Amino acid sequence: MADDDMWGISMARSIISAVVRRLLASELIIISSDASDKLRNLEAWILPQLPLFDLQTIENNRRHELEILMRELKSAFYEADDILDEAEYRRLEEQVDGSTSNQIPFMLLQNVFTDLTIILTELLKKIEKLIDDVEKTVANLPRTEATGRYDARNLGLSSDEPTKEDLLWSYHHLDEQLKRCFAYCCIFPREHQLRRDEIINMWMAEGFIKTSGEGDEDMEEVGARYFDELVEASFLKPTQRLRLKFYEINEFKINDMLHDLAEKVAGSDGLRIEDGWSGEAPKDVRHLVVQTSLSKLIIEEILKQENLRTLIIYTDIGDKLTEENLFERIFTRLRKLRVLRVHSHHYNVYPVPASIGQLKHLRYLAFRFHTPDLPSTFSKLYHIQTLDFGPCRNLSFLSVHMANLINLHHINIEYPDETSFPNIGRLTLLKVLPLYTVRMEQGYEIHQLEHLNKLSGRMQIHGLQNVQSKDEAAKAELSNKEGLTDLTLHWDDDSCNPDVQANVLEGLCPPMCLPKLRIVGYRGMKYPSWMVGEQNVPNELGELELFRCNLEQPFPSRLCNFFSRLRSLVLHQCSWDALPEFLKDLPELGEMIIYGCMKLRSLPVLPRSLYYLQIDDCDDDFMTSCRTSGHPNWQKINHIPELFVGREPIDSPR
Repeated sequence: MADDDMWGISMARSIISAVVRRLLASELIIISSDASDKLRNLEAWILPQLPLFDLQTIENNRRHELEILMRELKSAFYEADDILDEAEYRRLEEQVDGSTSNQIPFMLLQNVFTDLTIILTELLKKIEKLIDDVEKTVANLPRTEATGRYDARNLGLSSDEPTKEDLLWSYHHLDEQLKRCFAYCCIFPREHQLRRDEIINMWMAEGFIKTSGEGDEDMEEVGARYFDELVEASFLKPTQRLRLKFYEINEFKINDMLHDLAEKVAGSDGLRIEDGWSGEAPKDVRHLVVQTSLSKLIIEEILKQENLRTLIIYTDIGDKLTEENLFERIFTRLRKLRVLRVHSHHYNVYPVPASIGQLKHLRYLAFRFHTPDLPSTFSKLYHIQTLDFGPCRNLSFLSVHMANLINLHHINIEYPDETSFPNIGRLTLLKVLPLYTVRMEQGYEIHQLEHLNKLSGRMQIHGLQNVQSKDEAAKAELSNKEGLTDLTLHWDDDSCNPDVQANVLEGLCPPMCLPKLRIVGYRGMKYPSWMVGEQNVPNELGELELFRCNLEQPFPSRLCNFFSRLRSLVLHQCSWDALPEFLKDLPELGEMIIYGCMKLRSLPVLPRSLYYLQIDDCDDDFMTSCRTSGHPNWQKINHIPELFVGREPIDSPR
């Protein structure tokens, strides 16, 4: 009993502390000086004492009294957090309706928030009384010796694998934010594979990530630091890495020794409904994961939980969407959701109800099914940070106002080819955009990318035949997008004049630190200065792929900084009959693929660093020469350890 109380009080402390800071920092709703003083006392003095209490020596009735008070206080602060969230939603609504201006008149804001201020004032009276009761209860409780803050690097473990006692010690010394983040991981099923980016985005949605308040610190960066600390402390263990078309997925699971602790940490805030579950969910559940078939009983149990902040359903909900009108009931009854994730294996188009616009607190939405048809009210989700449509195809955005989602950070779509909406340039917080297609339509211009300088990871820009000049291309400001790691520049057809293409490519100078570049369909007659010059050159490029490029020469005649760090080179359906001699001078080139280059007849001397070469679907005589012992082409490649000409590997004397 004592241990359970300890975990419950610890979790209540982390939740309360986060909302206190939010209340004190709020500029939208003014709270009284007395209430502010009480909150500061709670934050600075009462809450920090909780870890010092020796709960096992406290009488059962007093310990139980403290546990009840903390539970009530936690519930009240959850309610306060909802009020602050409603106020922030109204501010965002005014911002969008007011031509996206951040400078909303203060008096107008006060009028908008009058009713919320009244509600919060009454709630704070209740909170102040609870604070007084907690302070009286803890005044004379026995304490243990205080210990220092946890640091994974200073654990002093005697072996590579920490013991359960080591892990428990580590947990006690985690920061409050990290405790809360770890507790959230514990709501998932045993052996569940936690995907790093998904978990970080869910932490963001739940408000678990505390930034310094400085403008250059992203929540994603702080969340990544939290996650890495949990891995370093052996709370989370890496299992596998998946490489998909547009991004990589890193998966982890909770350390096997921590499952019992995990259950206690999650406490009544978290609940899993799995096969064989029966009973009634606690009324104070905030995070619910369902991994069993959705019977009518379970559906009704879900819909009772009107305070839910997380609802994740891993089983196929396809039939229930229509039979039980499931979405409509979720959207109208579970309005406090921050995270909603559902799955279906059905391939029918499903119209999402307009009532989704009522989820004013929603920040993370994952529709992992084939074709959701989104209503115009979808653009009312002003808090939304992450949209994850997984394997959806032909995704239909019914509203031209999708750019109203001004807090959007991530758009995750495995097949984004036909997904777009106008005026994406308004989404200046966007970090993940797998694909952007330029069109000859208002709202789809290349300059929409100008201010999206937080973009990171992989990105494809299609439709470059619709860009008409260097100046127009330069408005994309690609060189400022330093978070990009994999960039594709794609001309979709041959409708663009080669001279225009050359000017456009000149204006699309990528960031200097770009690791990977792919150019598709380029038919210009020259290379851009950022590729062959000495200034503003992306000199960290490790991977270069050229698809259907028809330059007269495959590369400049001399080695320049752009190529000097290449580790991988792919040439696909390019029209050259020879490759440049400077390839032998690339000291780090390890992989090379030549595919569908029908005019190629000879190879240059290749670097000794090359360990993998694949030549396929090229001219038959050329490929035969590469297989023929003694032929000059064979002599230039026979030293390569992994050599493929056609579909078969070539054994070379080594």
